[in-house]
Amino acid sequence: MQTEHDTAMDAAKIQLISRPDSVFITTILFSLRFSWDDTIPTACTNGVHLRVSPQFFMGLSKEERIFLLAHEAYHVAFQHMTRVGDRNFRLWNIATDYVINDTLIQTGMTMPKGGLHDEAYRGMTSDEVYALLENEREEDLPDCPDDMEQVEGDAETVQGVADEVAATVIKAAMRAKTEDQWGTVPGEVEIFLDSMVKPKLPWHRILNNVFSEMAQTDYSFRRPSRRFFPEYHLPSMYADSLGEIAVAVDISGSITQPQFDQFISEIHQIHKRLQPKRTRVISFDTRVANEYTITEAKDILGLKFTGGGGTCIEPVFDWVEQNKPKTLVVFTDGCFDLPQHRIPGGIPVFWIIEGNYPFKPRKGKVIPFE
Repeated sequence: MQTEHDTAMDAAKIQLISRPDSVFITTILFSLRFSWDDTIPTACTNGVHLRVSPQFFMGLSKEERIFLLAHEAYHVAFQHMTRVGDRNFRLWNIATDYVINDTLIQTGMTMPKGGLHDEAYRGMTSDEVYALLENEREEDLPDCPDDMEQVEGDAETVQGVADEVAATVIKAAMRAKTEDQWGTVPGEVEIFLDSMVKPKLPWHRILNNVFSEMAQTDYSFRRPSRRFFPEYHLPSMYADSLGEIAVAVDISGSITQPQFDQFISEIHQIHKRLQPKRTRVISFDTRVANEYTITEAKDILGLKFTGGGGTCIEPVFDWVEQNKPKTLVVFTDGCFDLPQHRIPGGIPVFWIIEGNYPFKPRKGKVIPFE
């Protein structure tokens, strides 16, 4: 049965949808699993669920209700709940509220009374505002309830939420772009998208030629040519070349976070562009530390690597010899000694080198990029 609260919520969502340039934020809002909650003072989200106090919501004006929904959706858009790291959660919540509220006020929305706003923070990121608030005394900080939930659980649970939030943001941004509303995507979100969906290398040109040549080298009776039926049964080309691509990612201590983010973006594009049956992704420092099998591009959002320290390429060559992929792509800064033997199996090798142009392997094609 539709309650007064439900009717008011539906009206607020319709009003938000009716605003111009609302595709990005409403796509995120409708991805959240909504519920009423009498135990919280206002509203809160963990990136997957949205809980709202019915008493608080009904005490707001129609314009303030729209603001509240957009505010919670922007926490997800900025991935605030999964970016807190080892920061003080309450202080991080305050910093993110300042950024979101100013963003919405500049669009003409009406902030509920008691909301945090200071034009001194205009144009800053949540990280920058947090750095400034760290210098404030505890008693000088505003007293307000948290409207964001910290993701709790084991590492797998936390990563699962982070993956779902990231996928939601990408979906919303892509829909905004399709609807010609890319200008509504905030700068902080664009930075994230730059690292995930804007690769720098033309993989369709780099690898397609290699695979096209390989595809013409294997005859098979598994797929007979129909042109000669029923008189003859002749072998036809069987293009097995895109069965499996191997990607090795350097996770040693010399790799910076921006470098790593770009590596992930390029892997996403390799799988999306070439559509192999599988992309085998391994990480290495002085050993092969992690191994994943990717069958869909979205799986790349779930990659998580652990490592650091020195670098040795030998374990990667051992892995290739055992697994025999069709080709090998190595993302690295090239800061290691190369062994004197060739890559096993005679497969094509691409060395994607960030920041170390003198790198000269005995085998394979070197592709530098910034």
